Amino acid sequence: MNIEVGRDKSIRSGDVLMFALDADKKLAFWGVNGQWRNGTPGLQGGTPLQLTPGEQFSPFGSLSASSGNTAPEGDRWIANFGNQKFRFPLPAGFDSYGTSGGAVSSAQTPAVASQQAAAHSGLPGLPDSVIGRMSSTSVMVSGQSIPLPEGQWMTLALFKGSQAAPGDAMLLGQIVSGQLKRMVAIRAYRRTSEASFKAVPMKSCSRQDMAFVEDVGDNPDSTRCWWVNHATSVWENQALFRSASLELAQRKVNFSSVFLNVGFHRANSDGFATAFYYFDPAEAGIASSATQWQLSEWHKSRISSDSQRVAYVEKSIAWGRGWAPIYFAIK
Repeated sequence: MNIEVGRDKSIRSGDVLMFALDADKKLAFWGVNGQWRNGTPGLQGGTPLQLTPGEQFSPFGSLSASSGNTAPEGDRWIANFGNQKFRFPLPAGFDSYGTSGGAVSSAQTPAVASQQAAAHSGLPGLPDSVIGRMSSTSVMVSGQSIPLPEGQWMTLALFKGSQAAPGDAMLLGQIVSGQLKRMVAIRAYRRTSEASFKAVPMKSCSRQDMAFVEDVGDNPDSTRCWWVNHATSVWENQALFRSASLELAQRKVNFSSVFLNVGFHRANSDGFATAFYYFDPAEAGIASSATQWQLSEWHKSRISSDSQRVAYVEKSIAWGRGWAPIYFAIK
């Protein structure tokens, strides 16, 4: 949705831009400082969205001046995906996505909403949605239980699936002293009806260009495999990670650009669960270049020349061997 406000300079530095999405009616709404400009969410107006099944939606914003003004007062804005409270109430019938600081569902009565908002006001960071929620031991994603390594894990992004692309995607991070230490990226699905389900073959199970791959399946009706790989551009190439990077930036959390991941995939007639456990080599004092995947020092074709990297990969494989029985024990 492209918003043009003309030359009246109605949007200034410090203003609050609002955005609402009606997924059922495929309508988008925008406003400024508590006033909706193109209709009223849930009641009338809105800008139609031309979306096809399976498309993902990533809100972002950019302000630009007219051709006669090269210095706009504000050149960017940050979506409220972090731990700040909303400045204006949510429209009736709508709820928040990706916030954790006191916004309340406007489907409630104003009295109940105001009571809950007052209760939240004294508890900074209290989650009102899945984003920012802490998990330990395991997490449920689309009906699948995913084991988590030791420690507390914060949900940083969640994308819901669709008929065309069944399965939800979630990204969790372990944050220590303002630094992202580890991540877990998950995509999972479990059928809830009698409709048949056939899992799409997992390409990672048969790749030959990764550091390690092992197929541990012993049943023709199911798939179980795991691998060790490196990642050099997850923040740019995948919407789930882009969303998580916004959350991390708003929380002022630093994060690296190169990771090693140990991935696991299980699938049967009831669904699938794929989890990537990301580890930062910088934690072991190993520097990595932010380059293309094929050109990385971690690539299988060139890692043998660096004994420190070889040892780190072997340590990752050993971790995976110990984690595989835990992951695949869950049906």
